[in-house]
Amino acid sequence: MRVLLSLGRPALQAVCCLGSVYALLCHIPFTWTNFIADRRYPVLVERFLALHPWLLLGTVVLAWLGTCRQPPPASGERPAPPAGTAGPCPLPAGTAAPGRQGGRSSEATASPGLRIWLGLHLAACLWLAFQPLLPGLANNGWSLAWALFLWVPSLSLEMVALIPPRPADWGTDLVEEGQPLILPLFAAALFIFITYSLTHLIGRGSDGTAVELLCALGWDLAAHLLAAAAVALLLACALEAARMTPWPRQAGLIITHFLLWVAAACALKSVVLSSISFSGLVAWLYSACAAACPTLLSFNAAAACAPGPRRVSAWLVPIAFGLAIAPYAVYRLIKTDWAFVLATVSTMAVWGGVLWLSFRVAAGLRGTALERLEASRLAAWLRYDRWRAWRAPAAGLACVSLGFAGNAAFVGMDPVFRRAGLHPRRTLFQLGSEEPSFRALRGLFTMPGSSSEGSFFQLLQKHTNIPRSTRMILPEVELSTRPAVSSADKPDIFFFVIDSLRPDYLGAYNPAARFTPSFDAFAKESVVFKRAFSAYGGTGLSEPSLWSGSMLPHMQYPSPFRPVNSLEKLVQRQGYRSHITVDQVLKAVLEPAKDTVQLDAGAVETYKFCATLAELETKLAAAERGRPVFVYTQPQDIHVSVIEKEGRSSVSGDYPGFFSAYASRVARMDACFGRFVDGLKRSGRWEKSIVIVTADHGDSLGEGDRWGHAYTIYPEVISVPIMIHLPRSLAGKFAWDADAMALNMDITPSLYALLGQPPSQPAPFFGRSLFREASAAPLPPRKEQMVVSSYGPVYGILRDDGRSLYIADSTAYQECLFLLGRGIAGESMTLDDKAGREGRASIRRWIGDMERFFDAGTSTW
Repeated sequence: MRVLLSLGRPALQAVCCLGSVYALLCHIPFTWTNFIADRRYPVLVERFLALHPWLLLGTVVLAWLGTCRQPPPASGERPAPPAGTAGPCPLPAGTAAPGRQGGRSSEATASPGLRIWLGLHLAACLWLAFQPLLPGLANNGWSLAWALFLWVPSLSLEMVALIPPRPADWGTDLVEEGQPLILPLFAAALFIFITYSLTHLIGRGSDGTAVELLCALGWDLAAHLLAAAAVALLLACALEAARMTPWPRQAGLIITHFLLWVAAACALKSVVLSSISFSGLVAWLYSACAAACPTLLSFNAAAACAPGPRRVSAWLVPIAFGLAIAPYAVYRLIKTDWAFVLATVSTMAVWGGVLWLSFRVAAGLRGTALERLEASRLAAWLRYDRWRAWRAPAAGLACVSLGFAGNAAFVGMDPVFRRAGLHPRRTLFQLGSEEPSFRALRGLFTMPGSSSEGSFFQLLQKHTNIPRSTRMILPEVELSTRPAVSSADKPDIFFFVIDSLRPDYLGAYNPAARFTPSFDAFAKESVVFKRAFSAYGGTGLSEPSLWSGSMLPHMQYPSPFRPVNSLEKLVQRQGYRSHITVDQVLKAVLEPAKDTVQLDAGAVETYKFCATLAELETKLAAAERGRPVFVYTQPQDIHVSVIEKEGRSSVSGDYPGFFSAYASRVARMDACFGRFVDGLKRSGRWEKSIVIVTADHGDSLGEGDRWGHAYTIYPEVISVPIMIHLPRSLAGKFAWDADAMALNMDITPSLYALLGQPPSQPAPFFGRSLFREASAAPLPPRKEQMVVSSYGPVYGILRDDGRSLYIADSTAYQECLFLLGRGIAGESMTLDDKAGREGRASIRRWIGDMERFFDAGTSTW
């Protein structure tokens, strides 16, 4: 019972956190569109939504019982420490100790404030039981309001718990004279370095040479020690500030928890909220509320502990073992990770646990194993001492200064390394991409190397995730002014955009993929563009670009979208009868049309290719004769969220060399597609149809420990297949270059050309037709093409007709370069100053062109 009551307040915080996060995801446009509205989340989320009122009710009662105060001990007495603890803390509140203390009853009591708190929250929980809140949330301001309000139960309870009584000399032991500061922190840094970096190296190896690897590991260790020195410097300054007050122990506890609160709020804002495109003052307010709850809980627990000597307990051993295996466990449990959020948060949790463990061990060993060390000259310099308080900050400042000087030297020596045939920075980039601890440190310490780089990254952030409150009127765009050809023999158009389909999982692109015979047979009768890409790394902006045939302002979504919706205009003007799977994105970008046949109208959660094709066959059989058909669907069988929800297991055997859960679903779609094509041939539609198979984007499936998409634009994320079957009547009239770089947003201009309306290219960021008249001269190769993350400030430039990729990540303040063509993930290259300047200049030029073009119809952007 004692353990259960002690878990009441953490359990209440967990329930409040989950409910608040769900409400916040409902408020953010792209999470609502891509995850909530289509219910692309695990079954456990649905169960939580249904049980939320009762979970809140149970944790409210449990937390209230666990917060009921015990009478304080009599003067001069200290409560006995509970069994298994290392320090003298009171028994968990709400439990009764045997006997009496100082003549008072030891029964648990509840203050009037706690009674009022319980009454209000019981009434609120009962109201929620009959009026469920979370299932009815929509994408509006109320969701944000509830996201903030759902922190109130936990936050208000911790505020009530701040009211005394407390032990007479409550506070932190970190201000005790002789308390080691730098040594425990360096030991923690070394522990984390061994646990993460060396374990990663042993388990996964590296592509670099031994010298490159040693250089990378050396700088990795230096980065961890630099972080430890920075923490030591901050703590030493905080403790010295506490020393200057009349209540040093209490001030020390308050200052250290204030610093923890600020650090937690900043980490939540920069790591978690930025990854879901939530920014601004409201994001800081949300971060402050979310970080305040666990910080206040920790403060109240520490303030309830009476001072006294600590000893090293046996239970610290399993904690150390758990922290040591945590990186491996996280790697095994977390596969799909949005912008490395889960890996980064878990790594920060391990850091916090190791730091806490190192201080507990150091304090417990004082006077025993550390006695000789503390008497040494070195320890005298590295510990916190009342009369030598300046030494610990000086040592920390010296380490920090040396760290930044070493970074400058390492960067400056890079040309020397390259002349010797070594690329340690490339190995370091690979290590930082795969190893979560160094990746988090790199993001923490990496800043723009010059003012120009800083302004460049700020430019990317400014033009990303333009708020929906921005009034944007899109200019009217016409790809072709030629009248539609009135012909009864217009081809049917089947436009299949398979969400997250990678080209290397099709035999037409990768001979090792022998599980797609139907797609391969289709490719033999079609035009296969070998080097095809998406301009966007996620559905949110990629699907609208397919319909507009152009890149667009980074907003989800400008309304009305009709002025730039070139595909919708073409289909309607050519007299097609549309059959469309209207997902959440298309609900925002398409105009309602009475004669549109909606596919997958009865789909509950996700759109499955086989079900869509079966429904389509039925509706084609009943379709109006003599009127051409336009079909658009975007099946989600292999979307990362769908695979996670259904379980990361194969649905049809093993696929060596491939991700089986993904490959098996591709094989299943292949079989259904083969049956559909056979049906088209039997009905006579095949030779009268344009059939397009492409994807909105690719996916990371373990390359460099990367999983998923949307927030990155690595080569495997922007690579897509483009296969287009033409009727014989059209194939003889047009020519194409299958080896030239193609973009999926080129498909709409291509349809204009195939239907007798040669398109123009209003601006460089518009697509161009992949087909030209047989007598026309080939188009020149594309010199460059900008690519963008759909949800974050990550931009890139494809150069040399799609043979290299420069990436600028303004969240991590880093740039990288990939050579394409050697595998789906390309080859990471060393980015020199010239390539960096050229990449930044190109992105600036593209953003400027887009701003000038769309600003014609925009009042504020």
